[in-house]
Amino acid sequence: YVLLECCGERARTTTKKRELNPDYGEAFLLSRDEDEPLTLVVMDADVLSSDDVMCSCVVPIVGREPRKAWYDLTDQKGEQKGRIQVVTHLVYDAVEFSERARLPPMGDGPRPASCDHNPVVRCDALLASMA
Repeated sequence: YVLLECCGERARTTTKKRELNPDYGEAFLLSRDEDEPLTLVVMDADVLSSDDVMCSCVVPIVGREPRKAWYDLTDQKGEQKGRIQVVTHLVYDAVEFSERARLPPMGDGPRPASCDHNPVVRCDALLASMA
C-alpha cells in the first residue's frame, strides 16, 4: 500500500497482495499549505509484525492543472527501488473540486521496466489548498 501525506493530513491506498506492479487508481483529497509537497511512502504490509517501509518519494505540486508524472522511489539509503506514477490536481475550494476536479486517465502510457526489486506503482492524488 501507499501512504500519502501533506501538511499533517494522511491517506492510505488499499493493500495490493502479491503484486509487484500494483495499479491503485484511487483518488484522495488532502489539504495543503502553499509550496508544501506531497510525500508518498510505499509500505509492505505484514500480518505478524509491523509493516515495513519499502521506499518513498516527494512529489512537488506545480500549477493548478492536473499533472501526471513518474517519480523515482528511493529507499532510506537513497538507492532507487522503483518508480511511481502520480496524478496531482490542485483545487482551491470544495465547489471547484466538485465541478472541476477530474483526474486524467492513467492510460497505457509508457511504463518503465521493473523487476522484483523495482516495483512500479500508480497512485492518484487530489490536493486542496488551504485558504
